[in-house]
Amino acid sequence: MFMIRRRLVHLGAVAAVIAVAATCGREAPSGGVDLTGAGGTFPYPLYRRWFADYAERTGVRINYLSVGSDEGIRLLDSAKVDFGAIDRALTNSDQRANGCARLAVPTVAGAIAIVYNLPGVRSALRLDADVLAEIFSGRVTRWDAPSIAARNPGVSLPALAITVVHRGGGSGTSRAFAAFLASSAQWPRAVKSGGDVVWPIGVAVEGNEGIGAQVQQTVGALGYAELAYATLYHLQVALVRNALGEDVLPSDASVRGALAAAFVGGDHGPSLILTSAPRSYPIAALTWLVFDPQTLDVARRDKVVGFIRWALHDGAAAAGRLEYVPLPPAVVAQYDSALTSLTPGPCPSGAPRTTR
Repeated sequence: MFMIRRRLVHLGAVAAVIAVAATCGREAPSGGVDLTGAGGTFPYPLYRRWFADYAERTGVRINYLSVGSDEGIRLLDSAKVDFGAIDRALTNSDQRANGCARLAVPTVAGAIAIVYNLPGVRSALRLDADVLAEIFSGRVTRWDAPSIAARNPGVSLPALAITVVHRGGGSGTSRAFAAFLASSAQWPRAVKSGGDVVWPIGVAVEGNEGIGAQVQQTVGALGYAELAYATLYHLQVALVRNALGEDVLPSDASVRGALAAAFVGGDHGPSLILTSAPRSYPIAALTWLVFDPQTLDVARRDKVVGFIRWALHDGAAAAGRLEYVPLPPAVVAQYDSALTSLTPGPCPSGAPRTTR
């Protein structure tokens, strides 16, 4: 069986951080915290580590609800959290209706691994956008299908049904993966409703941790999850064909290449899907922290800013250990400048500042 085995010294750290995510990823707000955030499950293993380290070093305690990107924005809209976390660039619909501009700061990038459970297959499968589009649209339903066999000559594929596993609800990870599928002409049923991906087939689960657990316990399953979860659940991971026709495994190096290529030209909302960098992994995403600098009270705003700046600099080492890729130094410098130039309210609309 092919599994991610790189950097085994880090596997214990990954498992220790994500184990709680797998059992109680939806932490409830608790007394005694200084800040509360909510959003994507994609970065949760890293954010959990960061929050623990930051509390130890500064005394600032942060509670985080791992509930998905869209729910994080909803909670931010209702002023129930101090910051949101999303696995996509901020859109116009994410901005506050009262005209108070939000700031979104990217923290790290991560690979969206194609994970599967085929115990008898020892070689890593090779897949591409066309084959994955056929599977996730329901056109290919068995592992021994001709299109999969053609990409994997010499591999003995089982005569086994494919169980497709995907996210339910509003997920930045799903949107990024669907963008990759949409690059294929075999994906005519990529339908969106209210920003959510409507999957034609498959089992819907909550969170990246839900994908990992479901694939792990289902022989014949195929899904997608951030690379850290693939490591935790000991899942088989496919090589995926990139824009240059190279079959690439998700890794620090292959995501770093995509990240560097995506930020060329100063783009602050780049796509990491099918970049043109050699040996780059074609399905990756940035994750962002979002907050309201003009409506949050000054003390809370300063705490949010302090944490973000610490994460961009001092958090880089932990990011690498937990299968995430830090931002390039030039990009960190740009966001340092944006955070330094923040001034407190009032908002353009004169809306009251949040003082929870």
